[in-house]
Amino acid sequence: MKKFVLTGALLGASVVSAFAADLSVAPIYQGVVRPVYSWTGCNIGANLGGGIAENKFWDTTGLFLGQPGWSLGSHNAHNGVVGGGQLYCDYQAGPIVFGLEGLYDLSGLKGYNQQPDAVPSVVLWNNTFVQSFGRVTGRLGVTVTPTVLLYARAGRAWIHDIYRISTMPGGRTPDPATIVNVTIGEGAATRSGWTAGIGAEWAVLGSDVSLFVEYDYMDFGTYTVTFKTANALATRNPWPLYFPIDVSQKANIVLFGVNWRFAGGRKWN
Repeated sequence: MKKFVLTGALLGASVVSAFAADLSVAPIYQGVVRPVYSWTGCNIGANLGGGIAENKFWDTTGLFLGQPGWSLGSHNAHNGVVGGGQLYCDYQAGPIVFGLEGLYDLSGLKGYNQQPDAVPSVVLWNNTFVQSFGRVTGRLGVTVTPTVLLYARAGRAWIHDIYRISTMPGGRTPDPATIVNVTIGEGAATRSGWTAGIGAEWAVLGSDVSLFVEYDYMDFGTYTVTFKTANALATRNPWPLYFPIDVSQKANIVLFGVNWRFAGGRKWN
């Protein structure tokens, strides 16, 4: 009987000791197993921002200035905002994040400049309306904290513009937006180029929602835009039905946006 009691006491002491030891390490264990945030997954989101699209024009055939290749001036299209959506997927390996993204934005960027016109009685204006742009890029990032990502991106970009050559016959005016312009010719073009940018993204409180800000540069080179004649001035008859103008274009865009991860990843509890 004494042996049984002694044995029971020893077993009870062992259980109590083990339970006490388990209680002492449980908080540390719970802290260790908290999941690390992961950027691996696919996201959809929206963005809003602004920018400047630089446009330069050249008289391709000499129709305007009498000499092919002469400059018709330049302007920055910037009076407007841009906005749209993006879809992308990321994969994280250690602190490095690889991704592939597609973006499409509508644009309200507009601008104009006065041509160095050879006819004193007539003022001609180059007008640009950037209607939309898109891109497909890869991105490479590094996590500075588990939920803060700094990244760079590069890839292909596309842009769609509407161009207009307009005038106010019989005199000069400093602002073509304040008058009823006569359209001489209209043209439209969708061109491709390259883009590169940098940005930062923050997973809000380690959740599936993230916020980002980024800067992007786009270069679309020089291309020939075919204009269709809409009106012919008496001083310049006969205008051809179609005429070309060379246009070069670059753009600088700043975007702010929000993303929601709908697949993959691992977030904090």
